Amino acid sequence: KENRLWSDKVNTWSVPTTFALVLIVPVILLVAYAITYNSCNAIENELGVQENVQTALMRELQLEESKWKAMQTPANLERRLLSHGMAMTSPMSGQRVAMSGRASQGAAGETPVVAAN
Repeated sequence: KENRLWSDKVNTWSVPTTFALVLIVPVILLVAYAITYNSCNAIENELGVQENVQTALMRELQLEESKWKAMQTPANLERRLLSHGMAMTSPMSGQRVAMSGRASQGAAGETPVVAAN
């Protein structure tokens, strides 16, 4: 066998810079597009999930508001009070108390009594 010495001469295939750029730049752009496309799809899916949650919460809010409004009717308030053992009714017209917007002191510094109508 013949011993071959290491040669510093390297045989290479010369590729023009323009040709290399024409091949490499589209590949880089394609990879960037794929990454952006996948990121946007992930964000879109997350947005859809959040919109579904928002819709469900809005439905629940409307349901609770309608329950609250229904519970505030005089008949339902009286029924709820009776269910807790409280026999309360609305005051009659003679039992209503009218109060002014500001408190005034009595003669000796005592709190005044407000007269009933």
